[in-house]
Amino acid sequence: MEKDLRKKRLRAMVRQLNAERKKHAMKVDILCNDLVEAQRQFIKRLDTIDFSSGFYEAIIGSTELDELFDHAGEIIENQVFGAEVAFFIRKNNRIEIYPDRGVDNVSLEFRDIKNRMSFSLVEKICNANRVCTLEEIFEMDADGSLEGAERLSAEAFPIGSVKSSGFMLVGRDKDNPLDGHEIANIAAITGGLSKAVESCQMLACR
Repeated sequence: MEKDLRKKRLRAMVRQLNAERKKHAMKVDILCNDLVEAQRQFIKRLDTIDFSSGFYEAIIGSTELDELFDHAGEIIENQVFGAEVAFFIRKNNRIEIYPDRGVDNVSLEFRDIKNRMSFSLVEKICNANRVCTLEEIFEMDADGSLEGAERLSAEAFPIGSVKSSGFMLVGRDKDNPLDGHEIANIAAITGGLSKAVESCQMLACR
């Protein structure tokens, strides 16, 4: 009788020990997953810092918009594989588009969208003052200036002050859209780019 009781107690202790081991193993798994995710996010943040520092190094010293946007577009296209970049700036009730590159350096699809942007559509994108997807731009396109131009994936990033003075259009093939990390990297440099644009505009007015 006493022997059976000891066996029952031993089994209960073993069950309790196994249950505690399982709980411990689950906690270790959760902790490891959290550490892996934290490391992944840390690496992404380092990549964004590296992207931003390289960008600012490329545009530093630019005193004219042509030069500024040429350097800015080049660094983004080099860092974001397959991307194409154009900058739209509002000035005296008209739109200026940079950089002015030859047709050999721009895909037909990107050139098509860039050149077909109506003034009213550019105004709407500027006034939105937020990152806009191409789908959102199509929804703003009341006059249909971009009708049939769905062969590209693109994002518009505001540049300027409170009500954006312009935006940066970054496009890529529809089958290879910008991912969240690439969008975050580009969005991270818009503040510094906006200040550089304002500085160039102030120098031009002197």
